[in-house]
Amino acid sequence: MDASKRATIVVTTRNRVDDLLVMLASAARQSEPANILVLDDASSDGTSEVVKSKFPQACVRTFAERQGLIRLRNAGAKIANTPFIVSIDDDAIFTTPYVVEQTIECFDEPRVGAVAIPFVDVKVSTVPKQVAPRPGGVYATNTFIGTAHALRRQLFLGLGGYREFFEHQHEEPDFCARLLAAGYIVRLGNSDLINHFASPKREWSRQYFYSARNNLLLPWCNYPMPAAAGRILRATLGNLLFGIRNGLVAPTLKGLACGWSELLSQRFPREPIDRDCYRLLLRLRMGAASLEEIRPLLPPMREIAPGGVTPGGSSNVDCR
Repeated sequence: MDASKRATIVVTTRNRVDDLLVMLASAARQSEPANILVLDDASSDGTSEVVKSKFPQACVRTFAERQGLIRLRNAGAKIANTPFIVSIDDDAIFTTPYVVEQTIECFDEPRVGAVAIPFVDVKVSTVPKQVAPRPGGVYATNTFIGTAHALRRQLFLGLGGYREFFEHQHEEPDFCARLLAAGYIVRLGNSDLINHFASPKREWSRQYFYSARNNLLLPWCNYPMPAAAGRILRATLGNLLFGIRNGLVAPTLKGLACGWSELLSQRFPREPIDRDCYRLLLRLRMGAASLEEIRPLLPPMREIAPGGVTPGGSSNVDCR
């Protein structure tokens, strides 16, 4: 891949080759001359071979054993060699050729560690998400949604990337809490939209299991007491009711049982952000705030030494 470029478009995929090809066509049309990195999570539908044939400019890394979304996003950050990463799902598209270019420009403020790119869940609503309240300003939010975000690569790696014990779901707010504690914000983007088409090829039982489990681990790992305890109790009840309403009680109960077992055994470390930072996180969860408004409340920007997360699993790579 070309290290002289500013950005790498990173997409993880598993058995969605038709969706992926549409996404890659939109990536290839971007005005920003970005690298394209495809991480194939042990697909059985010939994904890697098709991509290499139809998009020879893309770097394809194929994993022989399933790794999961979080590990692959960490691996993508390690493989990329550009200052910025633009992450998009394989069932989404850039609606115009300018999304990546406009997103990279959002990092013009040093406090911006990540950008939440505006997007629409096309099959759910026409209302855009992750949109700045007004054009031109720098607005902070509490987290981003994985289908549409961008990162300062070295900062992401230096903070340890996504914590892989989350496996699936809620790795984004966990990372963003650590990002805020280091003095950096998630900025709401000003770019053109990403359209997300939410592929029906989803493992709902797995999703509900990890959602229930990780809704307990997220406050345990990041929030100060007694706020963490309150959040854990509310998450337990909330996930149970959600699972009942949606007819997926069994995986929800299994996820809650797993989460409580891991909490009681203290399997994962608590690294809570301080109370002032937590109060700021709650404020941003209630709604976006301008950077100038919250600047006095931000922790000092920590200098983050370049670090890295090691891609796991056996794989081969084709980067031309």
